[in-house]
Amino acid sequence: MMDLKLGQTFNMGSWGGAPIKWRVLDVQDERVLAISMCAIDSLAFCGDLKRGNAWETSDLKAWLEGAFLAGAFSPTERERIERPTCLSVDEAQRLFAGNADRICFPTAHAVERGVFKAGEFRGYPEFGCYWWLRTPDTDPIFPRAVIVLDDGKIGSGHMINDPWLGARPALWLRH
Repeated sequence: MMDLKLGQTFNMGSWGGAPIKWRVLDVQDERVLAISMCAIDSLAFCGDLKRGNAWETSDLKAWLEGAFLAGAFSPTERERIERPTCLSVDEAQRLFAGNADRICFPTAHAVERGVFKAGEFRGYPEFGCYWWLRTPDTDPIFPRAVIVLDDGKIGSGHMINDPWLGARPALWLRH
């Protein structure tokens, strides 16, 4: 077992043919919260607007707990994982130093799968891509979920069926 410290980076698992690099955001007793350094895939929060924007029934949560968990990690690595998730708005505000610290770039695999490199499109190559948080937005008309924008700011809700936003997993790990 690794003795992981706040801010430490490490490699664990792989997705799209490349290792996943993680950063420790929080340390609590016998477990740590780590987030992928990059958006590793392009996914809709939920492809069916009629299902709504609840995290518990989202396609993104199902992907994290199913295909991602099974496909990215060895059995030994999976034994350390308590649960894969996405950050909440509160966690994204509290666990990063500021907007610049939240900027996230997509992997080559994520770009191939459709992640929109918004920063490049807008002429700001120092900015990355949009990525999902697990917090639903309160829009009364359209089902939306909160996102982090290409410049690291936490944005208002985005339509849950847009498939070009980045999946940036977070993991609670036993250490």
